[in-house]
Amino acid sequence: ISIPVFDGLRNRGVVKQYTAIRDRRRIERSRLDESIRLESRQVIDAVRNTRHIYDARIRELTSSGEEERVARDQFEQSLITMYELMDSHRRAIEARTGMLVARYNYLRKIAELKKVMGVPVKDLF
Repeated sequence: ISIPVFDGLRNRGVVKQYTAIRDRRRIERSRLDESIRLESRQVIDAVRNTRHIYDARIRELTSSGEEERVARDQFEQSLITMYELMDSHRRAIEARTGMLVARYNYLRKIAELKKVMGVPVKDLF
């Protein structure tokens, strides 16, 4: 039987080493948790922002469609020129394009949120 009465403080050094490793892993874990929390908050805010933009673009599209309809009626009554009619048509096309871009961005942010939440890729859409 061997009983180490004096080991040159080796055991104390090993204990300190493992304590330091444990503390470092706790710090890394808390840093990772905070990183995940921050990313989640950022993605949720981005989804909200893109939703507001999408809603605004839908309202803009509705407004420009009504403006185009009124311009068409005015043109038929010879109250405006062809240029003004074409200009209202251009604005309606730009509003539709803006709405489609906003919808794409909104859906992309929703997919990003699902990714952050851990939804499998096959279930994203």
